[in-house]
Amino acid sequence: MVRQAALLLDVCRQRATTPRRLLAELDSLTRLPARQVLRRIVLDAADGVQSFLEQVYLRRVERAHGLPTAERQVRVESTDGFGRIVRYRDALYSPYGLVIELDGHAGHSDSESRWRDMHRDNSTAMSGDLTLRFGYQLVDEPCQAAAQVASALRLRGWTGTARSCSAGCSVARNAA
Repeated sequence: MVRQAALLLDVCRQRATTPRRLLAELDSLTRLPARQVLRRIVLDAADGVQSFLEQVYLRRVERAHGLPTAERQVRVESTDGFGRIVRYRDALYSPYGLVIELDGHAGHSDSESRWRDMHRDNSTAMSGDLTLRFGYQLVDEPCQAAAQVASALRLRGWTGTARSCSAGCSVARNAA
């Protein structure tokens, strides 16, 4: 199902179709195996998820641990010494000035993209916001990431409490 999720998210990100069109098609295919699973993936795309890693963050970190809902793929324009720059934040908790960047394999593997990411993070810091950056460790350690996000949110004014996602989850004690 991971491949199917990646494919659905890719076609939406590449604007080959829209989540609304995919949902309409899925709704018409009542006998399609795993239709409800595919539907949830497309609903995540409608919420701004563009990659498998972003979906893992949304489901296994944010939702599973009761964190506030971030804005996704937020367009941010700024200028540097060379002109106007447009960037997109993977997840933005704007009331708290917290940016989450999710580094999958695509777009983060060469030195130029690492330089671009560092420049973006430095620009974020200069604006007074904080960036937390995660990669594929989210797949194996979502509770640790949730604890870090909850701690950063609390340091920046969030009064909520992260919840444990399971009996073995350590988010409540690690987010303190």
